[in-house]
Amino acid sequence: MVAADGSGDYDTGQAAIDAIPSDGLQYTIEIEPGTYPEAITVPASKANLLIRGPAAMPPGSSSPQTGEARRLTGTSTPDWSGA
Repeated sequence: MVAADGSGDYDTGQAAIDAIPSDGLQYTIEIEPGTYPEAITVPASKANLLIRGPAAMPPGSSSPQTGEARRLTGTSTPDWSGA
């Protein structure tokens, strides 16, 4: 689990990705709410990766936004800013 406040196993998405073995098995990274101002790179050797987090309620909103899960297939993502 990734938590920006340090309460998880990792405090950045990249640290969690780096810890996953390059064995071709499927892995899921759970992301807790928080701000993650980082760019991440997912090597092709870690192609079977799902990154997901909970739905979020933006400040001043009365309804939550839907959380988004993305299955990565060995390509890099240019930005993981949470925006």
